[in-house]
Amino acid sequence: MQRVSIANATVYLHPDSSSPETDGTRLRPGPGNQAAVAGNQWPPQPSNDPWTGDHVKLAVQLYARARDLAGLDQVELELIEPASIGDVRTALADRIPELAPLTRGLLIAVGTDYADDSLTVAAGDTVACFPPVSGG
Repeated sequence: MQRVSIANATVYLHPDSSSPETDGTRLRPGPGNQAAVAGNQWPPQPSNDPWTGDHVKLAVQLYARARDLAGLDQVELELIEPASIGDVRTALADRIPELAPLTRGLLIAVGTDYADDSLTVAAGDTVACFPPVSGG
């Protein structure tokens, strides 16, 4: 089969140059061929799939009422990097819906220091969650 292309009012006949590289689209592979293939965009766009990036795995320790509601001493979370304490709160509420009412008020420590929601966490960090304590 032949293909016709028109450039500068001149007609050029080209043999069908489909190949495995072009997946039968009849596009000729080679430098400068930036045509869309099978609905894909060129240049490639970043994926909207959040799981294509790097991940951080955390073991989050739960104490007091948080432990009672979850029925667990520890929860394993996998978050997309960069992950913050705010992301930990959201992931806890998503993973364990019983914790959702508490997550906003949890005191969260990374290592030996309490952390605010903007702190970035890394794999291997010790993360602990404490519900607010009141007493008389």
